[in-house]
Amino acid sequence: MADKLSVLQDIPLHTVDVPNFSWYQTSLVPEMFNNCTPVEMGKRVILSSKTSDCLAINEEALQMYLRTDSVSCNKEEEFQNYPLEFINSLTPSSMPPYRLNFKVGALVILLRNLSISQGLCNGTRMNVQGFMNIG
Repeated sequence: MADKLSVLQDIPLHTVDVPNFSWYQTSLVPEMFNNCTPVEMGKRVILSSKTSDCLAINEEALQMYLRTDSVSCNKEEEFQNYPLEFINSLTPSSMPPYRLNFKVGALVILLRNLSISQGLCNGTRMNVQGFMNIG
């Protein structure tokens, strides 16, 4: 640990260098989240500067849960303009990706205010209690 600190002390304060490698040689997910209680898990986090890295970590940590495939259109012709494969390939910055990875007990963080009066605000941490089919 001391050798890592000495390396960090040599870096000028105005410089930020993002490494292309991890000091940790194996996966962080089991190390961080195995054998811990939900309370302990709520106090742990893996930070990443890239969305693609976050998605890869989530992919490893959680089982796959796909949302329902459907497109709502006012006119039947409009449906032909937007095939599901195209819609599923889109990931706008304000929306989650098509594939959402969850499992019961997983931690989630709200990305926008849903109901401030009920405490459902941007950044609120919660855990998944279960799944159900709506529709």
